[in-house]
Amino acid sequence: MPKYTEKQLQEAIKHARRESDVPTRRIAELYEVPRTTLRQRVLGKNQDRATAHRDEQLFSIGEERAIAEYAGTMADAGFPLPDMLRYDPLRTH
Repeated sequence: MPKYTEKQLQEAIKHARRESDVPTRRIAELYEVPRTTLRQRVLGKNQDRATAHRDEQLFSIGEERAIAEYAGTMADAGFPLPDMLRYDPLRTH
């Protein structure tokens, strides 16, 4: 698991694009992200994790939003979350 967050990486990318004369290594150190990852992202050669694995998702983004909205509405109304919507890391698809 990476020791940095996507937010850190996004901030580093913004910084690198804003100040292209600053070495990537210095920006990577400042934001505590891997230099190679930062460089690849700035050059557009790699995607963020969510985009890169989109085709492996069980549901589309729209379906995920609909499920989340349904779960939130039901929770607000006092209904428990159905078992089929509970996360179980041991269950296989």
